[in-house]
Amino acid sequence: MKIVLLACFLLHCLLNFSQVTIDASLEFNGQVDQSIEIIHPIGKHGFFIYARLNEGERNRYRLSFFSAQFEKINSIEFNWDLKAENHRILANADSSEFTFIFSSRSEWILETFHLRDASFSEKIYKRTARVEPIYFRQIKNKIVAVDYKQENRVLILDMETGTSKVLLIPGMTTTGSVKFFKTDPLGERIGIFFKKEKDKHSSMNVIFLSADGTFSNPGLLEKNSDFSILNGKITWLDKTSFLLSGSYGTDHKSNKSAGFYISKWENNMQQFITYHSFDKFKDFTKFLPPAEKIGKKGRNEPNIDELNYFFHPVNATKDGFRIVAEAFYPTYRIEYSWGNNIDGEMTKDAYEVFDGHILTHAAVLEVDLKGNKWKDYSIPVDLYYKPDYLDLYLRICESTEEKLKIMYAGSNNELKCIHLVAGEDVVTTLGEFGEKIYSEGRAPSYVRCEYWYDNVYLAYSSEEIEPDDNDSKKEKKNRPTVTLINKVSYQE
Repeated sequence: MKIVLLACFLLHCLLNFSQVTIDASLEFNGQVDQSIEIIHPIGKHGFFIYARLNEGERNRYRLSFFSAQFEKINSIEFNWDLKAENHRILANADSSEFTFIFSSRSEWILETFHLRDASFSEKIYKRTARVEPIYFRQIKNKIVAVDYKQENRVLILDMETGTSKVLLIPGMTTTGSVKFFKTDPLGERIGIFFKKEKDKHSSMNVIFLSADGTFSNPGLLEKNSDFSILNGKITWLDKTSFLLSGSYGTDHKSNKSAGFYISKWENNMQQFITYHSFDKFKDFTKFLPPAEKIGKKGRNEPNIDELNYFFHPVNATKDGFRIVAEAFYPTYRIEYSWGNNIDGEMTKDAYEVFDGHILTHAAVLEVDLKGNKWKDYSIPVDLYYKPDYLDLYLRICESTEEKLKIMYAGSNNELKCIHLVAGEDVVTTLGEFGEKIYSEGRAPSYVRCEYWYDNVYLAYSSEEIEPDDNDSKKEKKNRPTVTLINKVSYQE
């Protein structure tokens, strides 16, 4: 049966020609008008561009909204101190309003875009609470954030009045750490997964925060004392039940991952927790990067302990649950510095500098309704660049009992699709998303491509115009920078 399913799928791939098209483009000259700092898609409605203006008043910024057809709908300009600490983008529960939050040491600036009439509104409030906010979330008309210096402190800012208060997370000490902080699908509460204190043997707890500032009773993750829980993500099943999943370690003195765990909760009580070691995963080490790509001095052989993981929400199937995690390996480059020794002789010293992560593969774990493993897969991935930060770079398009479909922007600037059918993975290259980006006379300093909506991606780049031979030294040094944005769609 497996052979028949796989053969039918391969025949489907051969008979269906896939292609990528560039449906629309925008180009901005950074020296003439504005320097783009953020491009933020919001599904089929369109996308935002946040940019610093290069003419007129200093520290002047523009926030613009464009439709999915690349038409400029509206914009707002405002002043913002260059020393400001944070900017975040939040959406309300039904994604009808999008708020850009800017915070300096003295004030909050809230720029809200209303989809119903494509209008912007602005609110500026004095900042009174002494916190350094991270992990911004929104529940109803409240903005909630964790204090970076003391993660047991939570800030709540009322978007209507500007009043704020600071709450302590029950059961968490000043040395504890927040591992997960996210709004539930209904936008009514925030799930918080935290480590009680710094100690490696510390307990892990789950708690929920409502918009009115009340906490639920903390739930204790009852874990095996031989293991240390490194991270976790909450996946809500319904109003009273959820899953916790993440990676665990066996060495309490380090943060090295040894496997995945999954735990189910009902009415804030843990039903089960199971552990699944990487040692028993099929082909798990097969996709580790070669030594020359790691870039360490001495060309150390790749080590499974160096992998880091970022988890997708758990997918519930008819017979159990599917966990998908993206595996990242840190890389380094060698840089050199020159100096003089005590004898005045010139010396050359080499040192390692972090050079981004390689997304090596996707690890897929399938368990039954009690958390017992019945299948695992390791799927190779070749992302088109090395990200500095861990995030979700793969898009799960379809996840059923029989099939898993993953899309991503791969090497050679190509959109790629992975189909996992009957235990076999088939990779289909749909086409190149970098058309117009690598054009003659331009040198891209970076290229990004991210999922937008349906079968559409947003690809953009920052490019420096290459100098002409007859340009002056000053002109060659100060080359104009162009930002190019492409709307990329694909057909299968």
